Amino acid sequence: MTALPAEFIYEALNGEPSAALERVASDTAIALQPFLPATSSIQHRIREVGTDYFSFDFKVRLPQRIKPLAEFSAEFLTADRSCVIYRINVDAQMQGRGLGRALLAAVMASSYREGFMEYDVSTSDAGSYFWARQAFRAEATTDIRRRLHARINRLEPVLPASLLDRATRLLDSLGSQPENLRLIAGLQHKRFLKECFAIASTPLPCSLPEHVLPSLGQVLLIGTAWDGVARLHDAQQRAQVFGALGITR
Repeated sequence: MTALPAEFIYEALNGEPSAALERVASDTAIALQPFLPATSSIQHRIREVGTDYFSFDFKVRLPQRIKPLAEFSAEFLTADRSCVIYRINVDAQMQGRGLGRALLAAVMASSYREGFMEYDVSTSDAGSYFWARQAFRAEATTDIRRRLHARINRLEPVLPASLLDRATRLLDSLGSQPENLRLIAGLQHKRFLKECFAIASTPLPCSLPEHVLPSLGQVLLIGTAWDGVARLHDAQQRAQVFGALGITR
């Protein structure tokens, strides 16, 4: 695949473009090449919205299509090297191929090399499961524990006792061990059927292919909403996030 055409737009109220964020954009474009059609192009915009405060929008497009194939939107605070992630979307036709994970991995790997250490996100819908799988931790656990306990209770008649016990123990210790959210997301049940989404009062993700059975982690987490954070100065969480995203450096 040849190099992707890229459009970099910088709009500043004052001052010079952030070289660090331009490198993040360039690194991300290169990292995504193996995942994208040869006809795709990348549009990227950095906009300075305040002192040391930049919006960052990254989109993958196909010719003749209005809706982006994939997009990432965030704000970077260069003074304290933090990032607020607002959106990461992948078009339905490209879902299930690892593009969303690759996009997040590329942005985080490059921005981490530039010194950014904290990433915040507000989750909803299917994103609640996605972010937990990437080892983001809930900043407050009381509400999510209540929601997950309610779902586990509804599923008790159809869950094996051993799996029910493991899910309950992980959830009960979530307050003192926030990393358990990743383990809850990874719970599996090979006999689980899509009907269990209805039992748990969980919205079935429309992008889930017909032949794919949902995991217990999906049933428990999809449709919950929580504020998550990845603090990469915490060596344990950094190892978990990098491991989940396949970041090796």
